[in-house]
Amino acid sequence: MAPLSLSTFSHEAPRDFPALFELLGGRPRPSVVWYGPDGDRVELSGRVLQNWAVKLVGLLREEVELDDGADVLIHCAPHWKACAAVLAAGALGCRVTLGSPGGEPALVITDRPEDWTDTDALGDAELAALSPGLLDDSYADAVGTSLPGWVLDVSAEVRQHPDQLLSALPEVALPPVPSEPRDLLCSTAEGLHDVADAAAGWSTWSPVRWDDDAETALLGAWAQGRTAVLVQPGPEGIPAQQWETILRNEGVG
Repeated sequence: MAPLSLSTFSHEAPRDFPALFELLGGRPRPSVVWYGPDGDRVELSGRVLQNWAVKLVGLLREEVELDDGADVLIHCAPHWKACAAVLAAGALGCRVTLGSPGGEPALVITDRPEDWTDTDALGDAELAALSPGLLDDSYADAVGTSLPGWVLDVSAEVRQHPDQLLSALPEVALPPVPSEPRDLLCSTAEGLHDVADAAAGWSTWSPVRWDDDAETALLGAWAQGRTAVLVQPGPEGIPAQQWETILRNEGVG
């Protein structure tokens, strides 16, 4: 397949994943902004998000056998790497679930592999670990704990994959695009609680809980060229001062 074009895209909202990848690849503006529990901030342009997703598509195609329509559980805190995983798994025709375990997935992508390695909950599913934190370290480097050899260390392995698709993506349809274009503010239910009362007054932003609804909201926002701001709470939640800083920095209101 020819490399994805970075120079042309239609202003009409894409209707499938290949068109969304092309749109993102031509977008230098932020598509994802992530705030960590310590206040760290990472910003990914559409082009960088697409680059990550392309590499993840290559990794999943090579390392994991996923049938069309396979269930993929993304068991992670709100994080920019999880956004790339949502995009890559959806592009391969998988049914993506965010948040809590459920059903019998073919693949579990998690930032807490210890929740799965010592239990029977994994069943026959493959397990892939996303490293937490600010940097793109391997899981072992980020956490200081080695993974079992059978667990896929995403950050350690994805770097070996090319920035261009080696074969075409299937023409998997996107969910319907929202009628009102809005940027997203995503966090856990506890994280959004402190700002929920202000949502009615926001003209260009939507608060979205990081659960099953987030996948559709993320894809819709990116299809409209919008930005998703992800806020990952710490053990004590998100302090009011941190919320004020985030909302001021991103112009939420």
